[in-house]
Amino acid sequence: MKNRHSQFYLIITILIFLVVLLGFGKTFFLRPYFDQPNFLEELPVIVYIHGGIMTIWYIMLVIQSALVNVKNFKLHQNLGWGLIGIAILVIVSGLMVNSDVFPRWKALGIIDPTNEGMMRMFAFFWTFDMIAFVPFGLMVATAVVKRKNIALHRSMMLGASMLLLNPAIFRMTGWMFPGFVMPSATLLYLLFPIALILHDWVKFKKFPIYPFIAFLAIVVVTFLVIWLPSTDYWMNLFLKTLKL
Repeated sequence: MKNRHSQFYLIITILIFLVVLLGFGKTFFLRPYFDQPNFLEELPVIVYIHGGIMTIWYIMLVIQSALVNVKNFKLHQNLGWGLIGIAILVIVSGLMVNSDVFPRWKALGIIDPTNEGMMRMFAFFWTFDMIAFVPFGLMVATAVVKRKNIALHRSMMLGASMLLLNPAIFRMTGWMFPGFVMPSATLLYLLFPIALILHDWVKFKKFPIYPFIAFLAIVVVTFLVIWLPSTDYWMNLFLKTLKL
């Protein structure tokens, strides 16, 4: 197998994992060392399970990229089968967390149904988890089925991993740029797939259609996450989860 895997792919997977560590450092990885808001003082078991599964996913992303760099394709392929199971667990545990967190916050008095701005914000986060796992699953499935197409396989795995970075990026920008969370988080979220497109365009001397498809998936998810909570129909769905 010809190795067309540049150091860029390893670097970007490390950067992705770094964002995860920075985003969830205070509230998950290093939570005993930081004061937690009231609603985060005690986390349900499913949150720890989901957080652990997501951490394994991003660690494996780095390992898989490193294995290709050192041309250990056999181990890369063997570990890849395990990633299928991890991807399924990511989706299942993520949906379980999403179905539990907002009713729990309402019961704790964190969510004020009379505060329209707050409700839109929580609907934003609920929407992301409701729709993001669909393209994530489709991209991972495509990467597995079309694994012999190296460019497609690589782009779909990286795209799927970038797609789920949204929560980590928002938490990271929340303490890094507290006054500009939305614009800075959106910019950083889109910069990852754009960097992939630009790199592949320069490296392979042609427009990289597969990274562009991954970028479009991320753009569509971003649009839907912003637009859907602005509609009465979608907000009513969210309110039903809160039993309002």
